[in-house]
Amino acid sequence: MKSSETLAQLDHYLRTIWLECCGHMSKFTDDGFGSREYSNAETAARVFAPGRRFIHLYDFGTTSETGITVLGVHNGGTVEDNPITLLARNKAPVFMCQAERCHAVATTVCEECSQGENLPSGAFCDAHTRSHDCGIDLMPICNSPRTGVCGYCGPDQPPYGPGRPAALPGLLDEPSDEDNDEEDEEGAQLHPALLGAFLQAMLLPRMHARREGRDIHGRFRRRQRRTRPRREIPTTDAGWRQVDVDGMLDRYNMEQLKVFLRAKHLRVSGHKAELVARIHDYFAAQGAEAAAAGVGRA
Repeated sequence: MKSSETLAQLDHYLRTIWLECCGHMSKFTDDGFGSREYSNAETAARVFAPGRRFIHLYDFGTTSETGITVLGVHNGGTVEDNPITLLARNKAPVFMCQAERCHAVATTVCEECSQGENLPSGAFCDAHTRSHDCGIDLMPICNSPRTGVCGYCGPDQPPYGPGRPAALPGLLDEPSDEDNDEEDEEGAQLHPALLGAFLQAMLLPRMHARREGRDIHGRFRRRQRRTRPRREIPTTDAGWRQVDVDGMLDRYNMEQLKVFLRAKHLRVSGHKAELVARIHDYFAAQGAEAAAAGVGRA
């Protein structure tokens, strides 16, 4: 990163390559919430020093924390004429489909099934994505730690490249007289570069996403997401039996269903529909045994 560039450029870079989903707020800190914060107007030369560590926070609800370590300072020219140069990055990890007896590569993740756990929890291949019915629609797996969180769907690529702007232009610059001849009543001016950056970073990708059959956040949606209230886990067999009778087993997430299955020493592998069917079969077998015992006594 060039020493003259601001933290706004680094924030823009991190959002584009890893984080941006819904335009959440973000900030740079020493050690997360409650620690010292840094303005996006600060330059790298003023803030960075070899050995220093920072935490970038994105989304103050379902927060993604990015650790930043300053390894050193290089005096001389840059490889590219960009504010930030990507020297290396990880290869995209490969996850396998979590459906039972499926060995295909996963391409989507279900936020309900994953329940905030790391991949491959809740990951499915293309075939099981089409048959999956968990009440919400699945999101694509991206090369990003934010995969499966708050509708993140990429594009997990750097902001600089063919057909993309060389930088986030003039976001914190003072507008000149040549940029704008008119001012509002308070004397503030809208820098045209700010409008251009907003259209490039926020609106255009969403317009392309809609053409591809995705929603405004890029998620592959077939229908509106249904928000499900979290329910208390039944603590007795009678409680679970009543849930099964009411046809409400699918209202519980996979981890809650696995609690019962583990207690009964039943298999906990497979996707959610299989877990529900397994519990239903357990109570059906119990009912058949009780009926048979009643006939025997008669």
